[in-house]
Amino acid sequence: MKKIFVDLGANKGQSVDWFLEKYPNAKEFEIHMFEPNKILWEGLKDYKGILHKEVAWIHDGFVAFYYADLTAGSTLIEGKRTGGVHYEKPESLPCIDFGKWIRQFEDDYVMVKMNIEGAEYGLLGQMIRDGSISYINELYVQYHHGKIDGINVGDTRKLNMILNKMETLKYAEFQKRVQLFRDYL
Repeated sequence: MKKIFVDLGANKGQSVDWFLEKYPNAKEFEIHMFEPNKILWEGLKDYKGILHKEVAWIHDGFVAFYYADLTAGSTLIEGKRTGGVHYEKPESLPCIDFGKWIRQFEDDYVMVKMNIEGAEYGLLGQMIRDGSISYINELYVQYHHGKIDGINVGDTRKLNMILNKMETLKYAEFQKRVQLFRDYL
């Protein structure tokens, strides 16, 4: 059994750094970083791990991606009100069906950090519906309900309720991950 750490929204590698520094036996994990923002790729090239330049999404193909003034704010979701998103200049980027991709690790231990600027609602919803969420053992999500038109805290609560009921999944909102990792120490 392999151990897999998947960083969805790798940005500048901060979460990978934090994981390697704080998580017990982190060096035993195979690391996969998903970051579609080409502005950030150069900073990720020195990381030991696999950089996936595609958008982790709900289908294979292409999707409109919107760059932002703040590199951490780029998104594929329309209606994001923060980060200075440039909706007038979308770029068509390759995307993969993340639920299908994660299935390759059926017999492995998989940990996922998800900070994907509003796309977490669609991606998690699809993974719950198609059952691919069951391939994840630990999931840490940063929600963006206060930043996206049409998505509110009620949407986050619904996902929290569903994910918290899954007996095989250790789950926490991203902001609580620090405490969860401290629990390992």
